[in-house]
Amino acid sequence: MWAYAHELFNRFREEIVKDHGGISCWEIVQVDWKDRDQVKSFYSGDKRLECRRIVGEAAKLVGELLERT
Repeated sequence: MWAYAHELFNRFREEIVKDHGGISCWEIVQVDWKDRDQVKSFYSGDKRLECRRIVGEAAKLVGELLERT
């Protein structure tokens, strides 16, 4: 199981969020969740759509890994 988790982590970092500078939510969307204006901007802008894409790609990757087991 460790091998699958390791592959998921590596592929997430190297394929799905490679252009975001890191794997944490802040690094991906660059929103200070304590700043009300930034949070409002997040929910009304395109960054939220990017989060949806990332979650979808990660779910697809998990599905691929599960199919191999």
